[in-house]
Amino acid sequence: MRLGSAVALLLLIAVPARAYDGQVYLSWEECALNGAGAADLGSACLFDEGASALHCAFTLAQAIDDVVGIEVSVDLQHSQATLPDWWRLQGKGECRDGSLLASGNFLGDGVCADPWRDLGGGVALYYPGLPGGQSSQARMVGVYAIRADSARVLEAGPMYYGLKLLISN
Repeated sequence: MRLGSAVALLLLIAVPARAYDGQVYLSWEECALNGAGAADLGSACLFDEGASALHCAFTLAQAIDDVVGIEVSVDLQHSQATLPDWWRLQGKGECRDGSLLASGNFLGDGVCADPWRDLGGGVALYYPGLPGGQSSQARMVGVYAIRADSARVLEAGPMYYGLKLLISN
């Protein structure tokens, strides 16, 4: 499988996250800090155990108070005319229906700062054909949130885990 992607992270706060001019990062299997994690992932689909983890991380240029969650959108574009079966993650009868999950559990995943500590809950959605209506495209959307009374202050500078999109093998 090959993944070309663009990502937008939106922190769930009163002020839009784009006002904070941070950066976003995607990497397979671990956080992207200091070059860790893989920018591309190949799979021959030879086994069904485990999952592939796409880490969605970010840095901020300014601190943000009262953060309770994150929403991540990842757009896929495959080089083939249609998405391979591995990317058919939704729909009755599709070979991998229900294989996409959002997680805030980063225990043992690397060196990025973990603002959530697996204290909340997440959901992931999959939209084949987005953003441009092509059969070689899809959009994954993940949301992870904690309780309002556990709101976090995120500082400028450190690379934070946003969420992890898990794709079951």
